[in-house]
Amino acid sequence: MSVDRPIRGLLLDLDDTLFDERSTAQRAFAAWQPMHGGHRHDESAEQAFQRWRLVTDKHWKRHSAGEISFLDQRRERLREFVGQALTDAQADALFEPYMQAYQSSWSLVDDAVEFLQRCAHLPKVIVTNGPRVMQERKLSSLGLNDHFVGMVTPDDCGHAKPRPEIFHRALGLIGLPASACLMVGDDHVCDIEPAHALGMAAFHIRPGTHELLGALALL
Repeated sequence: MSVDRPIRGLLLDLDDTLFDERSTAQRAFAAWQPMHGGHRHDESAEQAFQRWRLVTDKHWKRHSAGEISFLDQRRERLREFVGQALTDAQADALFEPYMQAYQSSWSLVDDAVEFLQRCAHLPKVIVTNGPRVMQERKLSSLGLNDHFVGMVTPDDCGHAKPRPEIFHRALGLIGLPASACLMVGDDHVCDIEPAHALGMAAFHIRPGTHELLGALALL
């Protein structure tokens, strides 16, 4: 893969691009699930985690599409995973220990620090569908704030990826046209395809591979 024009700015997804969301979720789930339900006698711990990931992805997509709120996607995945008709209050209480374990397990992907050091000369913006408060906490906790001009979330512009509005807002923060920027992310639908549609170069990170440094070949 090559780019026929100079890259002068970067747009980056956060979860499973810089932030190791999958490993964090796996550690949190391992701490939470044995004590809080959803166990099936016919499945291993890994199978239970894969089922958790499937229901998480299912309801996160509903949230990204505007069908349900951020809190409701948490509640719905818990109801489906444990197989109980939980009230909102019950679901929120059940989710709290998972969130505590999740936040205590935050980590970067293996090559994030080296990547950011090697492209320190370029202005960078985080473009994420996560809630701003949560994503800001991640950046601050992991010491990443100084690397970015800013962050754009659906809370800021009323639109989630793959809608073009969120990308336009990010481009505005660094004052560059799409043709001068590279989008880096792990999701073809939310990151790569909309970037290409706007005339932006894009680098796809296969989920779970931690191959962020490969994007440097396009700079």
